[in-house]
Amino acid sequence: MSEDILGEWGTFVFLSEYPNMAPVSQDASTAVYQVEGFIERCGEPIVLAPPARWILRMESPNRAALEEATQTLVSQCGRPLIGVTQHLHYTTADQQAELLRVSAQPVDASGTGVAVLIPIAKSDAWWQLPHDERQRHFLQTERTEGHTAIGLRYADRIYRKLYHSRYIHPPQGFDFLTYFEFPEDLAEDFRALLSNLRDPELNPEWAFVKREIEIWLRKR
Repeated sequence: MSEDILGEWGTFVFLSEYPNMAPVSQDASTAVYQVEGFIERCGEPIVLAPPARWILRMESPNRAALEEATQTLVSQCGRPLIGVTQHLHYTTADQQAELLRVSAQPVDASGTGVAVLIPIAKSDAWWQLPHDERQRHFLQTERTEGHTAIGLRYADRIYRKLYHSRYIHPPQGFDFLTYFEFPEDLAEDFRALLSNLRDPELNPEWAFVKREIEIWLRKR
């Protein structure tokens, strides 16, 4: 993967109890979440080893620092989910400008925020499409609203961050890790966003999703 589009390297480690965190590299940030629940869609039940009540999220723009910080955790907590940030895909210049203008910020540490992590895997048929055909599935047409336009309707109040996992080694089993934050009183707005995205008549791109796991979290 080209280093010039490497942003943050996100590691999500499933934990069985609240971690007694030792100080980590100053180049790596950490956050701990309590697992409120999860829903498996389009696939086999998720296996958390060991059984998870907590998730540790670690991020850094410095890959080496993060790998050093997580070295002992991986041996104790099992294989993490890993992804990297990239530039925006499948959006026009006008859409990118609008997203930058309206996008919500992460929820402050007030204790009322909700986080949702959704790992997603797409079908082989999706990856066999040429890039321009994949992009057309995201865009608005006379008959469909499309992924990008749907997301824009909620972008001002629901924070979203996308991690790419398809080309990570070892293989992750997911192509993307989608991460959201929003105030608790906007939970129904978030569910409406998911409902619209998962409707192939509104968003034909979603017909190519073969597996996703909806993990609801609360920062602690």
